[in-house]
Amino acid sequence: MKKLLLCVLPMLLFISCGANKEETSEDNFYSQSVGGNCGLDVVSDYNSMALQCRSMYSTSDVDECENKIIQLMDKYPGIDCKAERGYGLDKEEFYITESNLQSLLEEVQNL
Repeated sequence: MKKLLLCVLPMLLFISCGANKEETSEDNFYSQSVGGNCGLDVVSDYNSMALQCRSMYSTSDVDECENKIIQLMDKYPGIDCKAERGYGLDKEEFYITESNLQSLLEEVQNL
């Protein structure tokens, strides 16, 4: 019995310490921000920023938009991934990149 436990315990240790491929791909599905398709969390954060920046009527709105852009850039440094917008025939791919966000930030700061 001791020999069986000595053989099985090290195998369980290696199994529990290894990265689970399903968990890794699921994490990428949500948080991928560099290369390939943007993760769901990245798209959600981008949409939050876009909604904030779409409706700017006062200086506080401009400040909030600026903060959202900075938060997005801080949360996803070096962001460079592909996303989609629109539905059906209007569906199009676009890239969320750090340089695009930096350009947007500069435009907002010049308002």
